[in-house]
Amino acid sequence: MTARFPRWLATGAVSILLAGCPLPPPPASDDVRSQALPNLMPAEKWTAGPTDPGPVAPGWLALFREPELEKLVAEAMLYNVDLKVAAARVDQVRGVVKPGPDGGKPTAIDEWAAAFQDKVQQIDAQRCRPAS
Repeated sequence: MTARFPRWLATGAVSILLAGCPLPPPPASDDVRSQALPNLMPAEKWTAGPTDPGPVAPGWLALFREPELEKLVAEAMLYNVDLKVAAARVDQVRGVVKPGPDGGKPTAIDEWAAAFQDKVQQIDAQRCRPAS
């Protein structure tokens, strides 16, 4: 019993010492923001005008006549990971889907994938359209 006590005591002492080791301080929020979003430059003041409950018109971004906004939207579309992941998933589905039983007609999932890809391209074209 005496041989176990010092071993237990040593284990406990090491545990207490390791538990007391300080962790490095967390990084400053400005550092994290600049590393995570290197191309983001937020505006100092945001304003909004009246809204229209009707459908969204194609090329709505050009109505603002703000070249800076259009550049920001184009950059957001360029670096939009969600759209790239969605497009990659559509490509993946198209690679897995086999032709239908008649030998050439695509299955419903392939039709869905094509419609989704078209919608992504439409959204991409509307958001990145240059101002007129």
